[in-house]
Amino acid sequence: MHTPNHSRLLTILLLSLVALGLSGCVRARVGFDLRPDGSGTVTAAYGVTQQAKAMIASQGGTSDPSKGFFKSDGGDTSVRVRQWDDGDYEWTEGTRAFVNVDELNTLMKNGNMFEQFSLDHQHGLLKDRFVLDARTKPMDDNARTGQAAGLNIDPEQFIRLQIGARLPGNIVETNGTRDAKDPSSLLWQIRLRESTTLRAVSETWNWMTIGIAGAGTITLVIVGLGGYWSMRKPKVTTALSPTLQSGVTDSSR
Repeated sequence: MHTPNHSRLLTILLLSLVALGLSGCVRARVGFDLRPDGSGTVTAAYGVTQQAKAMIASQGGTSDPSKGFFKSDGGDTSVRVRQWDDGDYEWTEGTRAFVNVDELNTLMKNGNMFEQFSLDHQHGLLKDRFVLDARTKPMDDNARTGQAAGLNIDPEQFIRLQIGARLPGNIVETNGTRDAKDPSSLLWQIRLRESTTLRAVSETWNWMTIGIAGAGTITLVIVGLGGYWSMRKPKVTTALSPTLQSGVTDSSR
């Protein structure tokens, strides 16, 4: 699955919505959920009202704009798609798994959403760090200024685009909005007419290394205590009873 070509899709939708006098009718979300080992899932979702969907189709646009939102290579079956209704919006969502941060970086860079995208997995002795550094692309000039429609328009009046990320461990730095119910989840509201910078750093304990180090420490302590008590153990001296001593003396005579 490629990341959404949001510039072309949103441009078409924007000009249609302007012509029809509709506002707040399109919502889009892109995000990823990262596990401590660097694997996870990336998700892209698109929501549109029934009214906007029908009117866009009547203007010659696709009757199902979500088909242009998700792309798969050669019938790629790794993309899981689901659809649902949420109030006035019909949503379509595609989800794909990735095995490491390199694969996620490739997925994000292949689309037209980001000028730059980097998620770095930094391994440490006791802690791992995940560093997100990304910057979105602004919409093209036609969508940004409305030249194609002969209007000076604000695309954010019609389209709301959000990017989310769920990072493992503790978020130690970010310019995103934290989720009050889930401190590991972040959200950025994207400015369509200009670049938006995404920055986040999370830290997670390297429990495998800590476990190995702890087991080694316990073993050394046990061995050390065993040696210490062995050295402090008193020597046992066997003494002969008076009767045996007398027998020994008589026999010597």
